[in-house]
Amino acid sequence: PRLWEGLDFIPDNFRGRHVSMKRLAATFLDGMDALAKEQNCLGWLEKSPEHVQFVREILHYVPDAQIVHIIRDGRDVVASMRDAALKYGGHWEVLFPSIEYAIDRWNSDISASASQTNDPRNLFIRYNTLTQFQAPTLQYIAANMALDSTKVGKMKQSLTIANDREKWKSEAVGGALQKASSKWLTALTDQERYEADSGLIQLPVNLENALKSFDTEISKYV
Repeated sequence: PRLWEGLDFIPDNFRGRHVSMKRLAATFLDGMDALAKEQNCLGWLEKSPEHVQFVREILHYVPDAQIVHIIRDGRDVVASMRDAALKYGGHWEVLFPSIEYAIDRWNSDISASASQTNDPRNLFIRYNTLTQFQAPTLQYIAANMALDSTKVGKMKQSLTIANDREKWKSEAVGGALQKASSKWLTALTDQERYEADSGLIQLPVNLENALKSFDTEISKYV
Protein backbone atom coordinates (compact mmCIF):
# COMPACT_ATOMS: atom_id res chain seq x y z
CA PRO A 1 0.00 0.00 0.00
CA ARG A 2 1.01 3.58 -0.66
CA LEU A 3 0.41 6.56 1.61
CA TRP A 4 0.01 9.89 -0.18
CA GLU A 5 -0.07 12.27 2.75
CA GLY A 6 -0.78 15.82 1.65
CA LEU A 7 -1.02 15.07 -2.07
CA ASP A 8 -4.60 15.95 -2.91
CA PHE A 9 -4.14 15.24 -6.60
CA ILE A 10 -3.65 11.50 -5.96
CA PRO A 11 -7.03 9.81 -6.59
CA ASP A 12 -8.69 8.23 -3.58
CA ASN A 13 -8.84 4.87 -5.33
CA PHE A 14 -5.01 4.88 -5.45
CA ARG A 15 -4.70 5.07 -1.69
CA GLY A 16 -4.15 1.97 0.36
CA ARG A 17 -3.76 -0.35 -2.61
CA HIS A 18 -1.17 -1.47 -5.12
CA VAL A 19 -1.02 0.50 -8.35
CA SER A 20 1.46 0.04 -11.18
CA MET A 21 4.57 2.20 -10.86
CA LYS A 22 4.07 3.52 -14.39
CA ARG A 23 0.60 4.76 -13.50
CA LEU A 24 1.74 6.16 -10.18
CA ALA A 25 4.61 8.04 -11.80
CA ALA A 26 2.39 9.51 -14.51
CA THR A 27 -0.19 10.65 -11.95
CA PHE A 28 2.45 12.14 -9.68
CA LEU A 29 4.10 14.04 -12.56
CA ASP A 30 0.80 15.38 -13.88
CA GLY A 31 -0.14 16.54 -10.39
CA MET A 32 3.17 18.26 -9.72
CA ASP A 33 3.12 19.93 -13.14
CA ALA A 34 -0.37 21.23 -12.43
CA LEU A 35 0.73 22.60 -9.05
CA ALA A 36 3.69 24.35 -10.64
CA LYS A 37 1.44 25.93 -13.27
CA GLU A 38 -1.06 26.95 -10.60
CA GLN A 39 1.73 28.68 -8.67
CA ASN A 40 2.99 30.37 -11.85
CA CYS A 41 6.28 28.46 -11.63
CA LEU A 42 8.41 27.26 -14.51
CA GLY A 43 8.86 23.86 -12.93
CA TRP A 44 9.24 22.00 -9.68
CA LEU A 45 11.95 20.29 -7.66
CA GLU A 46 11.64 17.32 -5.31
CA LYS A 47 14.28 16.80 -2.64
CA SER A 48 14.23 13.57 -0.68
CA PRO A 49 17.67 12.20 0.25
CA GLU A 50 16.46 8.60 0.03
CA HIS A 51 15.82 9.02 -3.68
CA VAL A 52 19.52 8.70 -4.43
CA GLN A 53 18.99 4.96 -4.00
CA PHE A 54 16.37 4.97 -6.77
CA VAL A 55 17.92 7.19 -9.44
CA ARG A 56 17.90 4.39 -11.98
CA GLU A 57 14.19 3.76 -11.43
CA ILE A 58 13.36 7.48 -11.47
CA LEU A 59 15.14 7.96 -14.78
CA HIS A 60 13.34 4.93 -16.17
CA TYR A 61 9.88 6.35 -15.45
CA VAL A 62 10.88 10.01 -15.86
CA PRO A 63 13.47 9.92 -18.66
CA ASP A 64 13.70 13.72 -18.91
CA ALA A 65 14.39 14.15 -15.18
CA GLN A 66 17.53 16.02 -14.21
CA ILE A 67 19.20 15.05 -10.96
CA VAL A 68 21.67 17.05 -8.88
CA HIS A 69 23.88 15.15 -6.43
CA ILE A 70 25.18 17.40 -3.64
CA ILE A 71 28.23 15.71 -2.16
CA ARG A 72 29.16 16.64 1.40
CA ASP A 73 32.04 15.46 3.57
CA GLY A 74 31.11 12.12 5.12
CA ARG A 75 32.21 13.10 8.60
CA ASP A 76 29.91 16.11 8.66
CA VAL A 77 27.00 14.05 7.31
CA VAL A 78 27.42 11.31 9.89
CA ALA A 79 27.71 13.85 12.70
CA SER A 80 24.55 15.62 11.53
CA MET A 81 22.62 12.36 11.39
CA ARG A 82 23.60 11.43 14.93
CA ASP A 83 22.93 14.96 16.16
CA ALA A 84 19.41 14.80 14.68
CA ALA A 85 18.81 11.43 16.33
CA LEU A 86 19.89 12.76 19.71
CA LYS A 87 18.12 16.11 19.39
CA TYR A 88 14.84 15.21 17.69
CA GLY A 89 14.37 11.49 18.34
CA GLY A 90 11.42 10.05 16.40
CA HIS A 91 12.26 8.58 13.03
CA TRP A 92 15.80 9.98 13.24
CA GLU A 93 16.45 7.79 16.27
CA VAL A 94 14.93 4.81 14.49
CA LEU A 95 17.08 5.35 11.39
CA PHE A 96 20.33 6.15 13.19
CA PRO A 97 20.29 4.49 16.63
CA SER A 98 24.08 4.26 16.54
CA ILE A 99 27.02 5.67 14.60
CA GLU A 100 27.27 2.48 12.52
CA TYR A 101 23.90 3.13 10.89
CA ALA A 102 24.90 6.66 9.93
CA ILE A 103 28.20 5.43 8.48
CA ASP A 104 26.46 2.71 6.46
CA ARG A 105 23.94 5.22 5.13
CA TRP A 106 26.60 7.63 3.85
CA ASN A 107 28.66 4.82 2.33
CA SER A 108 25.60 3.43 0.57
CA ASP A 109 24.45 6.80 -0.72
CA ILE A 110 27.90 7.75 -2.00
CA SER A 111 28.12 4.42 -3.83
CA ALA A 112 24.69 5.05 -5.34
CA SER A 113 25.75 8.49 -6.57
CA ALA A 114 28.97 7.07 -7.99
CA SER A 115 26.97 4.54 -10.03
CA GLN A 116 25.41 7.41 -12.01
CA THR A 117 28.47 9.33 -13.19
CA ASN A 118 28.19 8.00 -16.74
CA ASP A 119 24.63 9.28 -17.20
CA PRO A 120 24.58 12.95 -18.34
CA ARG A 121 21.22 13.47 -16.66
CA ASN A 122 23.10 13.52 -13.36
CA LEU A 123 25.09 16.52 -12.15
CA PHE A 124 27.56 16.39 -9.26
CA ILE A 125 28.46 19.39 -7.11
CA ARG A 126 30.22 19.95 -3.80
CA TYR A 127 28.15 21.03 -0.81
CA ASN A 128 30.85 23.43 0.41
CA THR A 129 31.02 25.15 -2.97
CA LEU A 130 27.25 25.56 -3.08
CA THR A 131 27.16 27.21 0.34
CA GLN A 132 30.19 29.41 -0.31
CA PHE A 133 29.38 30.43 -3.90
CA GLN A 134 25.61 30.20 -4.15
CA ALA A 135 24.89 32.30 -7.23
CA PRO A 136 27.78 30.90 -9.33
CA THR A 137 26.82 27.33 -8.42
CA LEU A 138 23.18 27.93 -9.34
CA GLN A 139 24.32 29.44 -12.64
CA TYR A 140 26.48 26.39 -13.26
CA ILE A 141 23.50 24.11 -12.58
CA ALA A 142 21.29 26.18 -14.86
CA ALA A 143 23.85 26.08 -17.67
CA ASN A 144 24.24 22.32 -17.40
CA MET A 145 20.52 21.69 -17.28
CA ALA A 146 19.56 24.02 -20.13
CA LEU A 147 17.70 26.34 -17.76
CA ASP A 148 17.35 30.10 -18.14
CA SER A 149 20.22 31.40 -16.01
CA THR A 150 18.70 34.92 -16.00
CA LYS A 151 15.95 33.62 -13.74
CA VAL A 152 18.34 32.02 -11.25
CA GLY A 153 18.07 33.72 -7.89
CA LYS A 154 14.66 35.20 -8.71
CA MET A 155 12.68 32.18 -7.65
CA LYS A 156 10.25 32.53 -4.79
CA GLN A 157 9.06 30.08 -2.20
CA SER A 158 5.31 29.82 -2.61
CA LEU A 159 4.73 26.76 -0.46
CA THR A 160 6.14 25.93 2.96
CA ILE A 161 8.92 23.35 2.98
CA ALA A 162 8.59 22.40 6.64
CA ASN A 163 5.58 21.14 8.53
CA ASP A 164 5.08 21.27 12.29
CA ARG A 165 6.80 17.92 12.78
CA GLU A 166 9.94 18.89 10.88
CA LYS A 167 11.70 21.11 13.39
CA TRP A 168 15.06 20.30 11.83
CA LYS A 169 13.80 22.11 8.71
CA SER A 170 11.85 24.96 10.29
CA GLU A 171 14.87 25.92 12.38
CA ALA A 172 17.09 26.03 9.28
CA VAL A 173 15.03 28.20 6.90
CA GLY A 174 14.11 31.84 6.86
CA GLY A 175 17.38 33.36 5.76
CA ALA A 176 20.15 33.12 3.21
CA LEU A 177 21.64 29.73 2.45
CA GLN A 178 24.70 29.24 4.59
CA LYS A 179 27.10 26.46 5.40
CA ALA A 180 25.96 24.40 8.37
CA SER A 181 28.32 24.32 11.31
CA SER A 182 30.15 21.04 11.71
CA LYS A 183 28.87 18.85 14.53
CA TRP A 184 31.88 16.54 14.29
CA LEU A 185 33.31 17.67 17.65
CA THR A 186 30.04 18.37 19.45
CA ALA A 187 27.69 15.54 18.46
CA LEU A 188 30.08 12.59 18.51
CA THR A 189 32.18 11.00 21.22
CA ASP A 190 35.85 10.25 20.73
CA GLN A 191 34.97 6.60 20.10
CA GLU A 192 32.31 7.53 17.53
CA ARG A 193 34.75 9.79 15.69
CA TYR A 194 37.23 6.92 15.59
CA GLU A 195 34.57 4.56 14.21
CA ALA A 196 33.55 7.10 11.57
CA ASP A 197 37.13 7.73 10.47
CA SER A 198 37.66 3.98 10.23
CA GLY A 199 34.35 3.10 8.57
CA LEU A 200 33.69 5.83 6.03
CA ILE A 201 34.73 4.85 2.51
CA GLN A 202 36.83 7.02 0.23
CA LEU A 203 35.01 8.68 -2.63
CA PRO A 204 35.03 6.30 -5.60
CA VAL A 205 37.48 7.44 -8.28
CA ASN A 206 34.78 8.14 -10.87
CA LEU A 207 32.82 10.29 -8.43
CA GLU A 208 35.94 12.17 -7.37
CA ASN A 209 36.70 12.78 -11.04
CA ALA A 210 33.19 14.15 -11.59
CA LEU A 211 33.68 16.53 -8.68
CA LYS A 212 37.10 17.61 -9.97
CA SER A 213 35.42 18.43 -13.27
CA PHE A 214 32.91 20.49 -11.32
CA ASP A 215 35.77 22.30 -9.53
CA THR A 216 37.26 23.23 -12.89
CA GLU A 217 33.99 24.33 -14.48
CA ILE A 218 32.68 26.32 -11.50
CA SER A 219 35.72 28.62 -11.72
CA LYS A 220 34.18 30.06 -14.91
CA TYR A 221 31.21 31.32 -12.91
CA VAL A 222 32.91 32.63 -9.77
